[in-house]
Amino acid sequence: NNNTGEKFVEALKKQGINPMKASYLTENMREVPGLPNSRELIRWAFSAKPNSISGVMELGDRFVVARLAQVREKGLPEPDQVKDQIAIIIRRDKKAQQIMQRLQEEMNATPNLPLIAQKESAKIDTVYDLTFASYALPSAGFEPAVIAAASVCPVQKLAGPVKGNNGVFVLQVFADGNQEVSKDITFSRLENNYLNRANYEPVNVLKKLANIKDLRSKFY
Repeated sequence: NNNTGEKFVEALKKQGINPMKASYLTENMREVPGLPNSRELIRWAFSAKPNSISGVMELGDRFVVARLAQVREKGLPEPDQVKDQIAIIIRRDKKAQQIMQRLQEEMNATPNLPLIAQKESAKIDTVYDLTFASYALPSAGFEPAVIAAASVCPVQKLAGPVKGNNGVFVLQVFADGNQEVSKDITFSRLENNYLNRANYEPVNVLKKLANIKDLRSKFY
């Protein structure tokens, strides 16, 4: 009965069913995230037209009926297709600005890290052996902006607030090793870095120039 996209969506609403949504599928994925043995569903999605309904698929121990809600063409996406992601980024930035303003006021009034942490109900983490070449913090993940700020922060002085990828940070450097790295060590690091890049970057350039089309999805 519900053989069109509109009927399908309406039937879900009437029956109070929340559909499982899968976004950003790619043609060569082996399965839909959270839905094992679903290669058949992906192959169907890349051959169907937008707003069409699949037949009943038996995927492992489940029966699935799918609707192809949207197709993203190659290249830059349409604004409507990325508005949700943009809204998340804007909300996160606005929230970070509010937190940074509040933290700056607290730092001006009470330049004491434990007291600020207490007011914010936040915890203090200590990181050892942090260098400018580091890219992640053990408890916070990928945070290059925070590491860059720490590398120029005066010892025993509060720095920040710094907007990171996973939060807003206030820093205090307790000790600076201030160790000079020998030219030999620096050269060795650079040499290893470029040797690693030389192994894979030329191949990637050749692939791009060859304009290779991956058609494995038509056979597997």
